Amino acid sequence: MALDITISGKYQYQEGFHLRWYADGFYTHIYEDLLELEKLTNQKIGLYNDSEFRSDNLPVLKYFLIQLIDKTNIVEKDSWQVLIGTEYGLVVREIYETIQKSQLLTELKKFLVLVDTAIENNEYIICSGD
Repeated sequence: MALDITISGKYQYQEGFHLRWYADGFYTHIYEDLLELEKLTNQKIGLYNDSEFRSDNLPVLKYFLIQLIDKTNIVEKDSWQVLIGTEYGLVVREIYETIQKSQLLTELKKFLVLVDTAIENNEYIICSGD
């Protein structure tokens, strides 16, 4: 599963203007926050759907990312485990992924740069799930 995040127009999928999140852990970790964003924008960032953040929603997305970065910065741990699934067989086993705080912050800041670039160039953000 992957989530592609890019800017519309001339920047679409160009190196430096495109993010691909493979890690289920990132998405799972911020899932509850993404539900709040959806309430504000009517756009769902999901692993299985597409969404677009246009001029009216870009400032909301920017503020959301700033808040999420701030929320992540105050976490005292350098890493933590996130439950990403459960394997059912003879033995039920929960599957966890380790989230590195520094890596999560890097990805969120890259997303914020994409949003700022979209705002500055009158473009929009496209989020595409598998």
